[in-house]
Amino acid sequence: MSKMGSTLLEQWKYTDLAKLWRDRVFIEAAEKRRSLITLPDSAQGITVRRSRLAKPQWQNHPLLAPHTAQMTQAMVIDVPDNVVVDQPIRISYPASGLSENTLLNYRHIIRVGKDSQVTVIEEMAGGSEHFIVLNTVLQVVLAPNATVDHYSIQTPSNIAHVSYVHAQQSQHSQFRSFVAGLGGKFGRYDIQADLLEPHASCVFNGFYLLNQQQHFDVHTLANHAASDTKSDELFKGIIGGTARGVFNGKVLVPKGVSNIDANQINRNLLVSMGAEIDTKPELQIDSDAVKCSHGATIGQLDQQALFYLQSRGIAEMRAKQMLTEGFMVECLEQVLQLELKQYLTQAVSARLQEGL
Repeated sequence: MSKMGSTLLEQWKYTDLAKLWRDRVFIEAAEKRRSLITLPDSAQGITVRRSRLAKPQWQNHPLLAPHTAQMTQAMVIDVPDNVVVDQPIRISYPASGLSENTLLNYRHIIRVGKDSQVTVIEEMAGGSEHFIVLNTVLQVVLAPNATVDHYSIQTPSNIAHVSYVHAQQSQHSQFRSFVAGLGGKFGRYDIQADLLEPHASCVFNGFYLLNQQQHFDVHTLANHAASDTKSDELFKGIIGGTARGVFNGKVLVPKGVSNIDANQINRNLLVSMGAEIDTKPELQIDSDAVKCSHGATIGQLDQQALFYLQSRGIAEMRAKQMLTEGFMVECLEQVLQLELKQYLTQAVSARLQEGL
C-alpha cells in the first residue's frame, strides 16, 4: 500500500496518501463489520443483497487495486423500473468501538431502473477517538430516465475517509452528487460520471470547511462520452489554521462528440495566514461544437464589507461569521433534500461560529 497514491502521479500531486500508511500497521476489518443500509418505507420493490465481486474493474485507479484485493463481496442495491422513493436510502459506516489503525473497506453497487428516482446519503455513524481509515467505493448504474441524488457527508472526527464514486449513465438520466466536508482529519473524494448516451447529465456540488491541520482533496471527472450531454459543478471552501484544500475538476470531451454543455467553478476563502488551497479546474476538449467554461477564485474576506458591518455595531467575530455564512449560501442551496439541507445549514453555522 505504500505506493498507492504516489505524489509522482498528477492526480495525487498535492495529497500524499502514503502518509496514511507510513509507520502504521493496520487492522483490516472489511469483512467483519458491515455498513448499515436503511431503506425508507416507500422503497417498494427495492432489494439489498450481498454479492461476490466479479472481475476487478477500473484497476488504473490507485484506490481500487488495494480495495479490490481485500474485498470479496459488495452490497448490491437494486431499484426496479418506475419507482420514485420520496425519502433517502441511507448508507452508514459504523466507526465507534474500533481499535487504533483500523482499516475499513466497503463497496456498494446501486442499479437504478428506467424512470426511477432515488436519493442516497452516505454518512459516518459515530466517531472514534482512534485513528481509522475508511475506504469506500460506490458504483451507480443509471438506466434511461433514471435520477439519482447522492450525498456524502464527512463529519468532524479522527477518521480519514478515502472515497471513490463512479456513475455510469444512460440516455436522459440525471446524476447529482454533493460532498459536504465538515472537517474530518483527512478526506479524499473522487467522483466520476460517464455520460454514455445522449441527453444524460451530471451535477457535482459541495463544500469543505477546514481548520488546524486538516486536509481535504476532491477530484471530479465529467466524461462526456456521448453527444448532447451536460455537466455542472460548483465547489466552495473556507480554509483556516494550517489546513490544506485541493480541488481538481476535469471535463473530458473526446473526439467525435458534439453539443456539449459543461460548466465548473471553484471558489475559496482563506481565513488564516497558514491556510492553503491548490485548485485546478481542467477542460480537455478534443471536439468542436461545445460550450464549456471553468474558473477558480481564491481570496479573503471583503474588508470593506467587514468594516461596514462593524460600523453598524456588529462585533468583528459576528461580522466575519455573517460574511462566511453568506459565502456558503449558494452551495447549500444546491441541497435538494430538505431535512439534509436544514442539518447542513445548522452544521455549517455551528462550525463558523466556532471559528471553523
